[in-house]
Amino acid sequence: MTKRLFLALELPAALTRTLAALDPHIPGLRWLPARSLHLTLAFLGEVETATRESLIQALQSLDAEPFDLSLRGLTRFGGRDRPVIVAANIPEPPPEIFYLHTSVQSLIQSAGLPTDSRPFRPHVTLGRGKNCPALPLQRFLHHHAGTVFGAFHLDSLGLFSSELTPSGAHYTLEFRKTF
Repeated sequence: MTKRLFLALELPAALTRTLAALDPHIPGLRWLPARSLHLTLAFLGEVETATRESLIQALQSLDAEPFDLSLRGLTRFGGRDRPVIVAANIPEPPPEIFYLHTSVQSLIQSAGLPTDSRPFRPHVTLGRGKNCPALPLQRFLHHHAGTVFGAFHLDSLGLFSSELTPSGAHYTLEFRKTF
């Protein structure tokens, strides 16, 4: 049996509610609900049960330090032939998040899974869309360019499974590593 898995940092509930409430209701842009907001460290795709267990065992050895993170402003990725992604910025990512990402990548490899070779750009995805009208999206992003969404303390990493449904993805926490 396989599960669609990813590793992520959970955000405080009050912050996820604030971010979800920003929904600009732009046609073609699907805004994510509060329960779906997180900071992805690694998307693993479909993973067999035995490999998942190996990954959990590897994650238990994760040696990382808690750190603070702040979100300020919005940005967009994608466009042209790719879907538009609207995300909350992490304007000054602390070195601890890059250390955590590198450590997680090593543990993923040690469990026999492939890693993503793209540069890590920490952010929180808020919405995804296709054929979004450019002007309303640009105005929305400009309006929130300097918005401070808050700072929070991170001291754990979660392994989540993702079930895709017609109403969107539903995430289940499979394992949590506190550091």
